[in-house]
Amino acid sequence: MITHVLLLCFFITEVASGGPTAKSGCQKQCGNLSIPCPFGIGSGCFLNEWFEVLCIKDNITPLLRHIKQEVMEISVEAGTIQVRKPITFWNCNRETRQSPNLEGSPFVFSQKKRFTAVGCGAFRLLISSKVSTNIAGCMSTCGETGNHSCSGVNCCQANIPLNLNSFKTSFHTVDREKEKVCKYAFLVDQDWFMSNFTDISSFK
Repeated sequence: MITHVLLLCFFITEVASGGPTAKSGCQKQCGNLSIPCPFGIGSGCFLNEWFEVLCIKDNITPLLRHIKQEVMEISVEAGTIQVRKPITFWNCNRETRQSPNLEGSPFVFSQKKRFTAVGCGAFRLLISSKVSTNIAGCMSTCGETGNHSCSGVNCCQANIPLNLNSFKTSFHTVDREKEKVCKYAFLVDQDWFMSNFTDISSFK
């Protein structure tokens, strides 16, 4: 699943063409992804530990080391980094993973993303990691409307608060008959989601 992380602080090195590039003498790419300053691969090539990228799996997969997320795109101009984020499952016979904690980092979760939940008969809540307070959530009803919408039947979405940098996802059943049905939730870039949303079940 793909989401965006907004860079609150960044440092740019410009080349003659006017575009950002890697620090001189540092690896410029990992697979098909360009690695511009302030990010970098190898000692002395990144601004600080939050911007260190590892190039793994035969040097084709970039990983933001400190938060252990695969990097899909870096845009210094837009101030964003796009990462492949974990999905939180409930009753799905899959590993349950929470989103990375960005507290203390120069990153927050972008306002371009939405909290999205698939499945029905339950509330899904975003809970603040700092004060254990509900900060966003949605509920979807069960129905036979097909798998091609996310408007409150079998799938729902909610906006997230500004400057969010940590949260946990929680599920609360409201339909006991559907209690053991697989449900899952994630943050996702809304533009990407709308372009790729053809089948709810495919997001597992």
